[in-house]
Amino acid sequence: MIGLAGGVGVTTVAAQLAYAMATQRQAVLAMDLSPDNSLASHLGLGLSENDGFARRILQNEDWKDANYRNPQLIDFVPFGRLTPQQDQDFNRWIEARPDWLQTELGSLEILPSTTVVFDCARMSTSLQAQAVCISDQVIMVVDTGLAALTRLRQVEENIRRLSPRPKIHALLNSFDSALRLDRDVLAVIRAECADLAIRVVLHRDEGLREAYAQRGDIFSKAPSSQAARDFLSLAIWLTDPEPERVSA
Repeated sequence: MIGLAGGVGVTTVAAQLAYAMATQRQAVLAMDLSPDNSLASHLGLGLSENDGFARRILQNEDWKDANYRNPQLIDFVPFGRLTPQQDQDFNRWIEARPDWLQTELGSLEILPSTTVVFDCARMSTSLQAQAVCISDQVIMVVDTGLAALTRLRQVEENIRRLSPRPKIHALLNSFDSALRLDRDVLAVIRAECADLAIRVVLHRDEGLREAYAQRGDIFSKAPSSQAARDFLSLAIWLTDPEPERVSA
C-alpha cells in the first residue's frame, strides 16, 4: 500500500484489508514500513506503545520479537517509535542492506498461503523501496483530491524503475457518490488510467472513524456498513490471479 499524498488513508486501508482477509480465514501478516508507526494502533496496540522492529534492530535485538498477534489472529509487525536521530540511524542501517527485507521475510516460519501487507506510506525510504521490489502487487491509494490524482503516473514510473515485477493498481479511497467532484475524479481515473484502475472503490464511511475510536475493526463494529462491503470486495479481488480492470 502506497499513498500518493499525505492523509489519503493508506494505513486505514492496510489495516482494514488485513481485517477483511482475517474475516475470510486467510492468513495475513501486516508490516508497518512507515516511521509514523500508525498501523499498530489500528490493529490493537495502545497509542503509547513504542515497540517495533526498527527499534529492536537499533538495540541489537531480534526484530522478530516485535511480532504481535491480535484477537482476530492477524500477525503484525509495528515499525516502532523512533527519535529523529534514531530514524536517521535506521535509514543508514537499512540502506547498507538492500536485500534485508527479502532475506528476513524468507526466514520467517509462515504458511506459504500467507498474504503479507506492507504499509509503505509515501515510498520515501530505502526499506519501502525494498518492499516494492519483492511485492506481487502494489496498490496506489488515491483520494479525490487533485494533488494525489496528478501523481498517479509519476509514482507508477518510479515503481517501474525499481522493479518490473509487481502489478500496479490505483485504488480510490473516501469516495462520495453524492459529490460531483468525486464522480468526476473517478471518471478521470477510469478514462485516463484504465490500465491501473480497478472496479473496487472505497466509499467514505464515518463508521471507519468510529471503529478506530472504539479500538476495533469495521467488521466487528459495523458488519453491514458500506465500508465492510468495500473492504471485503477488495480482499476478494486481490485473490483473483487476473484482476479485472475497469473499461474506459
